[in-house]
Amino acid sequence: LATGQTLTLLVGGIDLSQAGIVTLVNIVSTTIILGSDANIGSAVLVCLVLAAVVGALNGLLITLRNVTPLIATLAMNSILFGAALVFTGGAPHGDAAPGFAWIGAGSLSGVPVSLLFWLVLALGVAWVVRKTVYGRWLYATGANATAANLMGVPVTAVVISAYVLSAVLAAVGGLLFTAYIGAPSLGIGNQFLLTSVAAVVVGGTVLTGGVGSVIATIGGTIFITNEVGVWLGPN
Repeated sequence: LATGQTLTLLVGGIDLSQAGIVTLVNIVSTTIILGSDANIGSAVLVCLVLAAVVGALNGLLITLRNVTPLIATLAMNSILFGAALVFTGGAPHGDAAPGFAWIGAGSLSGVPVSLLFWLVLALGVAWVVRKTVYGRWLYATGANATAANLMGVPVTAVVISAYVLSAVLAAVGGLLFTAYIGAPSLGIGNQFLLTSVAAVVVGGTVLTGGVGSVIATIGGTIFITNEVGVWLGPN
């Protein structure tokens, strides 16, 4: 989630719909899987497509309708929670399959599989941001969108893509968390409303855009996770 949040902050925005995406993904994935390994692929595909659509809607509202990112994504978060509530009727049902649960709670040579997923995704996004033209477009858009547009940067497309990627990465995080707990829950995403933003800011990414890195976000995520663990205590 923090990795995707970094992209939206780099373009001068913010994504507060990630919590709603986590909740929606949790409900939809467990409803489709229903404890069967054969349904894992379909569940993952549906969740990623739904997340991409949500991210695109966020981006379109912000770029084409000029809605403030904070307002647009916070409203989307409420809509997603409401959709999950209506879909379940207030009583979530479904279950994660054994193969899916292994992704969230299993390990390879003593290393948690979910940790490997996170590192591969985070480092892959970090490479894209630092070593590709698209990454330079992200920084240019966040630093000065008007100047970037004059230099030929497709600012609108870059902003929309940042929100799509943020939503998709939030969906991946939601899927990993669902695999870990193995059950649906309407309150599963609440804890992520501002945590991902805090992790990114602690990592040095500025809220005004154009400054920051995914590598620093990894450090901020580790710090925030440890601090929350200490605060919550052994319970």
